[in-house]
Amino acid sequence: MPAPPVPAATDSIRLPELDGVRGIAIALVVVFHYFTNPVAESAGQGLRYLQLAGYLGWTGVDLFFVLSGFLIGGILMDHRESGNYFRVFYLRRACRILPLYAVVLGLFGLLLLTTPGWGGRLYRGGTDFIHYVLFLQNWFINEMPGYGPVIASVTWSLAIEEQFYLLVPLLIRFLPAGPLLMVTAALILLAPMAREWAGSMGNITYTFCRGDSLMTGVLIAWLVRHRLPLLRRLLPALVPAFLILLVAMAWLTLGWVPNGDPLGHLVFAAFYGTGLLLVVLSAGHVLVSPLRWSWLTWLGRRSYGIYLFHLPIYLVVTESLGRRMTIRDPADLYYPVIALAISLLLVELAFRWIEAPVIRIGHRSRYD
Repeated sequence: MPAPPVPAATDSIRLPELDGVRGIAIALVVVFHYFTNPVAESAGQGLRYLQLAGYLGWTGVDLFFVLSGFLIGGILMDHRESGNYFRVFYLRRACRILPLYAVVLGLFGLLLLTTPGWGGRLYRGGTDFIHYVLFLQNWFINEMPGYGPVIASVTWSLAIEEQFYLLVPLLIRFLPAGPLLMVTAALILLAPMAREWAGSMGNITYTFCRGDSLMTGVLIAWLVRHRLPLLRRLLPALVPAFLILLVAMAWLTLGWVPNGDPLGHLVFAAFYGTGLLLVVLSAGHVLVSPLRWSWLTWLGRRSYGIYLFHLPIYLVVTESLGRRMTIRDPADLYYPVIALAISLLLVELAFRWIEAPVIRIGHRSRYD
């Protein structure tokens, strides 16, 4: 397979295939939340097969983490000598993350204050509101039923990302390339041990327990910038490695591996990391052209909004129609389909009116 030149993840160059990777990640998450997780134990065999097929959809979060580590790590490595390194990075991250998150928190508070019935169902118990404001909710999941308030139930992973943003800019700014590689590898290898120690829920939501996925992305960014000729020589071996890891993923699916499994997430990080590396090394090649399909890149560019809003919209739809977020027979698939259509419409409006304009403001600040 010919490998075209690999551009750095800079402001001026964007690989459209990475939007496709984002699209796959959000599709995995939505399929899991809408069509897999709600399937009841009493459902028919066909629905149970559907549940099994989409069981590892929750690993879409691992894919998001790997991709985030690669993109954020790459941008920081490219600009580590900039005089305005920290200011531009955090300004851009704020413009990317905070607007839609503020909408979520605003709706959260408004529902609790004005509509106790709806607010109670969307809230469903949770930690102090201030934890959500400070992106600390991932440390208090053990105090909540499920993942806490439905309207903010997915934001534990966003909190992990924000805490990652506090650590990795310091590592990349102040560590030379060699020590940075060693620290990155150490954080990857320590994550499974951290999950074993953390126990239930913490093994999913504590930041250091997800270091293998995030730092695998940083590792790939480092390798692309410091060992690109070696990567190109290894490209033929990456394909069978990816296929072997795919078999491992299938085996984990059939074994119903639980979320938070100490070694399972390391396998997910290796699988998605190898796949990402193949995509980056093969960008522009016909074999990765499906990642440039317009509908998939459309999903990828709007994945943040879809991630934040898809679950509360699903609950509002089912509650409004007098149903529960449970699939017992094929007729129940009607409700997540309605919720999906509404979610995509609202997210498109939010992208046009809120996300994209504020992101453009953030990108007016440029690294020296």
